[in-house]
Amino acid sequence: SALAHDVGEYLLLVGREACATLVFFGTCLALLLIACAYFTMCADSFLVENISVTAPELSYTEARRLSARRMKDERRALWQLNLSFLPLWGLSVLLLGIPLFFIVPYYIVARAVLANQCMKV
Repeated sequence: SALAHDVGEYLLLVGREACATLVFFGTCLALLLIACAYFTMCADSFLVENISVTAPELSYTEARRLSARRMKDERRALWQLNLSFLPLWGLSVLLLGIPLFFIVPYYIVARAVLANQCMKV
């Protein structure tokens, strides 16, 4: 009876750990899917700001169309850039946001360099 009681408690404990692990990986998967959706939404409008600055005579819809045409071939480069920063964003969450002072400017400059490369094509 005592052994059955201990085995029962052990099985409940293992079941709780498995449930916690499942919740953790499910949350990580949901966050990854949200990040992918965000990257997909931002891909076509990535160059709109740069086009608006360099060609102010274009309307917003024309700038958006031009951005979508330019990003058609460069979408993979934008995905790689955004995915390469995911570990840094995760690290900044673990370290209570302190690394963001270094990550955010680096991310902005990397996106600007990519935008300039896309505009030259």
